[in-house]
Amino acid sequence: EEFMAMEFPDARRGRAVAKNVLGGFGGISHRGGPVLETPGGGPSDPAMCGAFDPMTATAFCIVQEWVRIERQALVAAGEVDAFANGDVVPLVYVDRAATHVAGPLQFDTHQPGSDLMVNDMLVAADGSLTASGGPRSLLGNCRDAANQPLNLSAVDVRAPDVRLDGTTVAFAMRTGATDPLGVWTVNIDGTNCQRVTPAAPDQNGLKIHNFDPAWSPDGAYLVFASTRGKTGPTVSRKLFLPQADLWRMRPDGSGLEQMTFLSNTEMSPQFMREGRMTMTT
Repeated sequence: EEFMAMEFPDARRGRAVAKNVLGGFGGISHRGGPVLETPGGGPSDPAMCGAFDPMTATAFCIVQEWVRIERQALVAAGEVDAFANGDVVPLVYVDRAATHVAGPLQFDTHQPGSDLMVNDMLVAADGSLTASGGPRSLLGNCRDAANQPLNLSAVDVRAPDVRLDGTTVAFAMRTGATDPLGVWTVNIDGTNCQRVTPAAPDQNGLKIHNFDPAWSPDGAYLVFASTRGKTGPTVSRKLFLPQADLWRMRPDGSGLEQMTFLSNTEMSPQFMREGRMTMTT
């Protein structure tokens, strides 16, 4: 299961399957070839599998049946959504201007005027999503350091990550040009918005940014990138941009621990289901 996308009913959503299916059937070209294609068996499409018969099923349909059985247990345990035809699921995203072109390593660049949005999406039979209503901002109940409503024209938001149970969104935000990026959380209905990492004063002429939060699978930790360093912020050796390491903390900001100690930037952490973590460096 480590290399499958069990969050979705379609086995092709996992790269381990997609790389073994023809591109015309939703696969990804791979040097190993489409080994799950059965000659004369028809398209590798869950809709074509029908009632499962192990004696006649194609290689793809055997894998698809395994995914169905595994997902039954995961859905029953509340670990994944059913994503059945007709279900409505929330989609969280950042709405920002087309002129916001700073690259991932340019996180120190303030890009004002963005917003954290959620939109209800209707799941179709083929797994595609269509908007079921209008988008809504999740920042309406957030407050700045002076406990005032945010000036959305000055806000810079990035990298939302939804907790596995779907209840809480972690994200990074600057409330203005002088404010560093901080890790925030807000409920999926827009309530209980709070800053988890307090803003710290500049050091060495650099801002202390905390950004790119990611929930651990059990929701017990948030891993995030930070420029705080062990002795304050520094710049990278090659690009001379603020350097970030990965840290982790409890959702309330306690238990802060440094996780990486490299000389350049580690950012964009994400978890695999079994607890291993990926990052960009």
